[in-house]
Amino acid sequence: MALATAIGLPQEQAPIAKAIENFSRASSFWRRILGVYVAYKATQARAYTMKAVRQSQSRVDSMWEAHHTWAGEQLYEICTDLRGFYIKVGQFMGARSDFIPEPICRKLSLLQDKVPPMSAAQTRAVIQNELGSTNLNEIFSSIDLDQPLGSATIAQVHRASLRNFNGEPETAVAVKVQYPTALDVMLKDLSNIRVAAKYLQDTELKFDLVSPVDELAKQIRLEFDFVHEASVMDSIAETLQSMENEVTIPRSIPGLVTGNLLVMSLLDGMPITRMQSRAQQLSQWQQDLGKRVLLSRVSEAYGRMILGPGLFQADCHPGNILVSDCGLVGLVDFGQCKQLPLATQLSFAELLLRLGAAGDAPLLQVADVLDPTDSAAIAGALTKLGIETGEGSNSTKVRLAFGMFDSRGRVDPFCKDSPLKAVPIKRFPPDLFFLLRVIQLLRGLSMAMGINDFSVAAQWRPLAEALLQEHGRLRTPVTAQGAWAWHGGLVLGGLTPADAVWWNALRKPLSFRLLPGLRITAIWLALYCLGGLGAAVASLAGGIVHQARMFGLVALQLSLHFTCSWLLFKSKRLGRASVVGCLSAAAAMLTTASFAEASTLAGLLMAPTALGVTIASLLLLGIYRSNGGSSASPAQQQEEQRLVFSMAGHAEEFLDVC
Repeated sequence: MALATAIGLPQEQAPIAKAIENFSRASSFWRRILGVYVAYKATQARAYTMKAVRQSQSRVDSMWEAHHTWAGEQLYEICTDLRGFYIKVGQFMGARSDFIPEPICRKLSLLQDKVPPMSAAQTRAVIQNELGSTNLNEIFSSIDLDQPLGSATIAQVHRASLRNFNGEPETAVAVKVQYPTALDVMLKDLSNIRVAAKYLQDTELKFDLVSPVDELAKQIRLEFDFVHEASVMDSIAETLQSMENEVTIPRSIPGLVTGNLLVMSLLDGMPITRMQSRAQQLSQWQQDLGKRVLLSRVSEAYGRMILGPGLFQADCHPGNILVSDCGLVGLVDFGQCKQLPLATQLSFAELLLRLGAAGDAPLLQVADVLDPTDSAAIAGALTKLGIETGEGSNSTKVRLAFGMFDSRGRVDPFCKDSPLKAVPIKRFPPDLFFLLRVIQLLRGLSMAMGINDFSVAAQWRPLAEALLQEHGRLRTPVTAQGAWAWHGGLVLGGLTPADAVWWNALRKPLSFRLLPGLRITAIWLALYCLGGLGAAVASLAGGIVHQARMFGLVALQLSLHFTCSWLLFKSKRLGRASVVGCLSAAAAMLTTASFAEASTLAGLLMAPTALGVTIASLLLLGIYRSNGGSSASPAQQQEEQRLVFSMAGHAEEFLDVC
């Protein structure tokens, strides 16, 4: 109450006054939203009439264009006047250019970072109250309270510089300030949105919309806890550490985080959808390739969150995705997040592998290219995820699965041909709502960038396979030859039962994946046993110098084998693993020759091991060449980075870096 008074907001009202205000707010929402809905239905009827009397399609399109422009203005005014949770709904709609009309998207996209902010005086009062200091100059050498970097649903962000007292350069930071009355307002709004969701569920969409709203109601309080947000943000930054040259995450500043205030490292950049204006000087193919590079980085980051620790940022509308001058993708706003249970992660990973059976077929053709067995498997994977559907063919459920959990193609849930019209979703597990939201926002982002064939299911497939392999749920790795080549080399075991406690305890410290089968392990163990026997025979012959050379070569070969396995299955460096594999094969041949020099029998015993390692290295080289390399070549990486620099309008900086 004291804070509200200090910043000029109304104090807590009496119950009767509060009830009157709530009623007034709810009635305003319903009066205005029903006006938009009725006008839409009237325009729809008018369009049918115009077509019936055979008026030109251009006149019908012009009528719809004018109506969508009007509707966009009305919806924007509803969101900005009432604020609260309605802004979040508007943000989501503004990011779904795949089925929301373009004039509405264009207007609602302003809600992503241009919501009318608090005044400078109100913002200063909130910061002073949270930090317990009336003099902000003691903490910040500068802070821009007049012009926020961005303002959205629950908070606004300001640029500042931390004061340093040890002579070091000042630290640029972002100060996120929460609106004091936002939580109460949003909780009230959710009740109205729940009623609207129930109406749409019963009349327009055969989809369980109420469960997602209930999930939002449970999660919303966490979004207002900036201490929790800081913890999530720092955890995700650790998860994406391996992508530090592609994706960056802010870090919280210790000691400057409270429930309503978050000070973090500053990410400079512009929202990803505004990059188009900075890329006009590039040719069309360069623009397309640059967009794909950026979209791939964003998608890869979310895939690693979802299929890694399972903790992910669930609000990836374009306003929360920045592109810096140096081409880095920055993710901001970690208030809305979700931790997936392991069982859900594994079921989702299995669904992704099932979706992969359709290859790169367009969305409208996926059901046609799958055989009945694959279609049944996808329908079964939906059920395993906990999604309860009504009666319908497996081909329709396939379209439903691709529409919900992949990003290829456009999906309009209101279209008469939508699979939701044929197969209702009776129950949608709450744990999946934020996952669905991320995938649909990525679909909207790809559509806004003009990339209609982008598939998260295809990009996330290796991550899904790695997760399933880690938990013993996948017996055939992506590169079966690579697994044959290196997995069994030095790691005892293989595909053992999940309840083999000793194996689970052993394999994690060794950091190796499981084998495709026990027979392969047996082959490798036999090879190394023969090699060990050969070493024993060779050690009985020759002098000390010769023995030292032999065992030095053995140690070198084993070290190279370990290194190759680590590069292939821990760091995912297929190209480097192939090179090290060839070196390991060469070391094995030298070892064989050294053994043979000491004893013909020892050389014969070592020969099978050398042959196996040589075959393995050739297999890896074959995989690498057939895949075109597991990662981009240095030249390809340089070209990709140049395009991203160019799109950011800083090609000259790229030349300086080079």
